[in-house]
This record gives sequence, C-alpha cells and structure tokens, in this order.
Amino acid sequence: MIGNRTLSIVGSMTGCVMGLLSLTASFYVAAEENTRTIFGYIEYVRIGLSGLELKAKLDSGAETSSVDAHSIDVYKENGQRRVRFAVTSRSNGEEIWFDEPLVRNVRIKQHGGGVQRRPVVRLNICLGGESRTVMVNLTDRSNFIYQLLLGRSALEGFVLIDPALAFTQRPNCVAETGSE
Repeated sequence: MIGNRTLSIVGSMTGCVMGLLSLTASFYVAAEENTRTIFGYIEYVRIGLSGLELKAKLDSGAETSSVDAHSIDVYKENGQRRVRFAVTSRSNGEEIWFDEPLVRNVRIKQHGGGVQRRPVVRLNICLGGESRTVMVNLTDRSNFIYQLLLGRSALEGFVLIDPALAFTQRPNCVAETGSE
C-alpha cells in the first residue's frame, strides 16, 4: 500500500520533471528563433563588394570595428562628406580602393594616453555565409597582426565566438552587385 507521503513525493518529483522538460523546451525554442553561428576568434572575412579577403580578429571585448586602411582622404562632394581610402591584403598584395560616405568621426583613446580621431564608414563584410554592412573606423593597423578587428556591434545577434577555434570557415556569401 502506498502512503500519502509517498504519493506526495512522487507528485512533487513529477512536477519537477515536467517543469524541467518545459524549461528545456523553452530554451530549445529560443535557440531555434535566435540561431547563431559559432566562429573562432580569428576568421577569414571578405570586405567590399569585390571581396578582398582579410584575416580578422573577432573581439567581443571591443565595441567597435576597425580596418587597416591607408591613403585616407576625407573630402566633400555635392555637400556630402566622403572618404576615399585603400585596403591592401597582406597575404597577396591585392589593393582595393573604396569611396564611401563619411558616417562620423570617432575619438579613440590610445594605450599611451593620447586620443586619435578616426573616420567611420559603412563597409560590406562577408563572414562565413553571412553578408552584412557594418560600421568600421579607418586606421593604420600595420603594427597589428590582423588587418580587421570586428567588435561586438558588428557581431551582435549572429555570431558566437569560441576562443579555442580559428579559421572555421571561409567566406562564402553570394556575390552582390554594385560599386565600391
């Protein structure tokens, strides 16, 4: 014969199991609705519509993104401020020129204590199979290992970073038409 106490314990355990199953199902649904791809902390990324491939550091510790640019020229055309600049791949020497609207200028605090003013533009990137337009500041990154730094604002919502991984997948976005 089963006592009231035993039925109470079984009922409580059944309630706990049902609660855990419900909670697990809700996490599964949330994960399905917000699918993110796992990348390593270093990945190949294509920039621009022509697809210049660079090694990029995916850095969740940085808010903003920056690219190694040279020959940076801010000018006005028809009342609009624009930026002309070049990016050269260190791996194969390929150089691509860009001419983009200036979004804004940012002031970046340097490790040495000074402040550097940098132009910010919107740049198309391809990471894995995902193409998106992100804001990047333009600077000389020749003293850094990676030509492109992608911060949280560029990665938010579609990337999970596994610091134990690197170069998990090559960029494979469908080519877009347009000009640079």
